[in-house]
Amino acid sequence: MMPQPLKRQPLSCENCRKRKIKCSGERPFCQTCVRRGFSQTCFYLRQAIQTPPSSNSDEVLQKLNRIENLLERQGQLLEQRYDLVPNSYSSNQDTPSQRQPSSLNSSPWEEIEASHSEVADTKFVGTVLMYGNGYERFVPGIASADADAVNELIQSTSAPPMATSFPFNDESLPSRHALLDELPPSCQRDRLKDLFFEVFSPLFHILHDPTFHREYANFCQCPEEVPLSFLALVFVVLSISVNALDSDHPLLEDLGDAASPSVKIKTLATQYRSAAMRCLSADQFLWRHNLHTVQALVLLIYAISHAHGPSWALLGTTFHISVSLGCHIDPSQLNLDPVRSEQRRRCWAGLMLLYTIQNTTLGNLAPMKITESASVRLPADIDDEDISLSGDLQPYAEGSDPRPPTKMSYILLKFKLYSLASEICQFARGSRDIGHLHRLEQRISAEEQVHEARFADGQQLPIYHIAHGYILNNYIHYLRLVLHRPYLQPYGSVPGRGIPHPSEQVVQSRTRCMNAAMTLLSNHEDLCCDVRFKPYLWFVYSLGSFQAFLAASTLRVLLASDDDITNTNRSQYLGAIRKCQMRFERMAARSDVCAKAARILRRLLQPSPTRRGDLEPPSLVHQTSSASDESEMCSMKDGYTSINYATPMAGFTQPGFAYDGPAVKMDTSWFNCPPQLYDLMSLPAEQWLGGASALAWDWNNWVEVEPHLNGPVALGGGPGVMM
Repeated sequence: MMPQPLKRQPLSCENCRKRKIKCSGERPFCQTCVRRGFSQTCFYLRQAIQTPPSSNSDEVLQKLNRIENLLERQGQLLEQRYDLVPNSYSSNQDTPSQRQPSSLNSSPWEEIEASHSEVADTKFVGTVLMYGNGYERFVPGIASADADAVNELIQSTSAPPMATSFPFNDESLPSRHALLDELPPSCQRDRLKDLFFEVFSPLFHILHDPTFHREYANFCQCPEEVPLSFLALVFVVLSISVNALDSDHPLLEDLGDAASPSVKIKTLATQYRSAAMRCLSADQFLWRHNLHTVQALVLLIYAISHAHGPSWALLGTTFHISVSLGCHIDPSQLNLDPVRSEQRRRCWAGLMLLYTIQNTTLGNLAPMKITESASVRLPADIDDEDISLSGDLQPYAEGSDPRPPTKMSYILLKFKLYSLASEICQFARGSRDIGHLHRLEQRISAEEQVHEARFADGQQLPIYHIAHGYILNNYIHYLRLVLHRPYLQPYGSVPGRGIPHPSEQVVQSRTRCMNAAMTLLSNHEDLCCDVRFKPYLWFVYSLGSFQAFLAASTLRVLLASDDDITNTNRSQYLGAIRKCQMRFERMAARSDVCAKAARILRRLLQPSPTRRGDLEPPSLVHQTSSASDESEMCSMKDGYTSINYATPMAGFTQPGFAYDGPAVKMDTSWFNCPPQLYDLMSLPAEQWLGGASALAWDWNNWVEVEPHLNGPVALGGGPGVMM
């Protein structure tokens, strides 16, 4: 039998072969890779080809040779970097005169980021290896990217591989074909994908859009060949995007046959989330993972938070998977290209964002600041189009005008607000020092000014930026309510409930709460009635309405305990509450929060039980007899609301509620409210920030449930924390 001829091995390194460029062929890495900055990933396939060992001793010698080659390459890389460190270090030392003061053009995380030295660019702490079918692992302390050689080096100290059936039973794992069958038809799938990138991607910008679109195109051509982790990511994208569908959207008829649009959307979202988890389980994500795994998990936690589901344990799993991939190390220390670097920074920032708000709403279970948990820089506040594989990141040019917002701006600004929310919760649990209260209020005002400047040109911005401006403005004023609500009760307003605070502080806090509550209700009306925001009704159905309900409840408490409010202002506040209740009635079929909040507000707008037979509620501006009469609640003209607010949010034309009729003398005894509302004001701050599912408040003692709305009266059935 003729011996088989040896297969000819390529002369070029694998980097140059894949990119189809000329390779210089030097060892241990070619000059082409050195010039392009990819020396760490330069290796030759023929290095890995060894002749069959004739004995055990030959096999040992071959392994030793591979380890020696690895150590030799490692030493050469370190020598090159040590030669560069002094110049890099000296060039990155900022003198006091070189440091620029913070401005509207600075990154919203600049104060946090300033603690990390720029020297990290020249300090390599490890490498990210790719092995198998695109899986990754982070190996600290090794600069080589020769996966085979590193595996040889660390194999003796590694634990034996887990069986593929642990902890999941092989029989329960679905096949790839079965998972693909759970996808909607390609036409509906593409429309849902496009809806995600129109509405949700700018809001929680974890993905690099061009990269995903390119990978998605490959998936459409060869669905059987894509990694299961990417298929999981596709399912998560679908599960999030269905929330933006209208009740009469034609896609709903094609995707499901549930009795009501609300049930259909919840069913589809749950179905796609479950499919995403099955994809990850089939991929054995606990033992092998890549960046798609982390992206899918981070977005999955975000999707679960939309449905008020528990995600604390999944957060911990995702955190440790991210660490195993080296996401807790800044990519500048791993010699990665700009796109992969920003993808990793975004995943880590999104994970920390979710961790911060979850930890806050659970009562600060495990406090962890981003500066203490890792040395990862913040994602660049630039759009995807400004990131290239071969160029530097190009931030917005400094100038006299504030930079316009990018798709990354919202998540960066929101993280600062979540950090501020955590501090407000700590303040509420502490001694409530008045000086600390004023400092927190000043920080809220400073953030508000930054937001107004970034979103100032509202008429020229894309619709998603305008929606972001509203949502951020909502959260700013909501934080004010949370901060000042303990000071709402003046002396003697309710027997046994007086608070020992200076009357001046009580007056200031009440004024801030009134203004914040009215702004929240007016923003809620905008988001409900302006057809431009129709894709964002998912926010109104959930957290937006929860915030509006607490704003209306705060106004009701203020009306019951402040005798200095003029009759004109009373009419305005009552009118705003009534209009909010009408909006809740209209959205009750789609939103559990709205259905339950409408029932509460309807009860709060009834006369006091002690005077039920003697008094009727005061006349309300724009009061209607039917909750479904939308013509008097908000009028449409050319797709926009035609009502104007007296004090619009900066940069936007908002509808409003302005009372211009004669002052009416009212019997203030009607405004007495049940003591349960004062209990609501005294709940822990984290319950206010945690969404409807976190609100531990019993309504059964005083809420009258109408027969047609019979059902549970706890707010916990509604959606939870949403972005």
